[in-house]
Amino acid sequence: MSAGFDLVVRLDAEAQRRGALACVAQFDNPGTHSQYGTPYELTAGVVKPGMRVLDWGCGNGHFSLLLETLGAAVTGFSFEPRPCLLEGSPDFTFVPGRETEPRTLPFADNSFDGVFSVGVLEHVWETGGDEPSSLAELSRVLKPGGAFLTFHFPSSRGWTEPAFRLLGLTQYYHRRRYSASRIRELWADAGFDIVRMGTYNFLPRNQLRSLPHAVRSSRTIARLYNGIDRMLGGLLPW
Repeated sequence: MSAGFDLVVRLDAEAQRRGALACVAQFDNPGTHSQYGTPYELTAGVVKPGMRVLDWGCGNGHFSLLLETLGAAVTGFSFEPRPCLLEGSPDFTFVPGRETEPRTLPFADNSFDGVFSVGVLEHVWETGGDEPSSLAELSRVLKPGGAFLTFHFPSSRGWTEPAFRLLGLTQYYHRRRYSASRIRELWADAGFDIVRMGTYNFLPRNQLRSLPHAVRSSRTIARLYNGIDRMLGGLLPW
């Protein structure tokens, strides 16, 4: 994940340059931010300069910043306010969602060369949507042959959320998690061919924010943590 970590460092520097580092929780420290190392690296292998892409559920804009950095023309769609991180960016267009239409997207057919979903699809039911409707809409707005990349989609076999919840160490957990067979079923129904599917982030990341600043801000410690994460993930792929 060295290429992914290089992008983590690059985005941290860009967010700091824009004066928006504090408004993006994911950028709190390199260890926590490294939870996106694999998504960053895979995305960098797909996105080419000039591509028109959709960051579906862009939230605070942290993933849109990556897409913009890679040279894409980014449209961010979200029910949340316009991300301060992308304020004034000529390559970012924000389109707000409407709560009265949780199942449809305000874009024409075949609008985007690529679509990205980062920690969104598992939450659509909370605003009146559902996974099949969302996937059908994303398939509709994606050009033929375009790429749909989904990250941070919670696995039914993940161990951290059940363990932390049992220990009372977190109040946040995903109410819906997905098996590989369910993912294949949903994607097939929407007309998507799955090219690659896998897991990452064996170790917890957000909890690193509670460490002392000198520890959590160290890139050396972050690299060490990333290495242990990859090793454990390889030994215990579940």
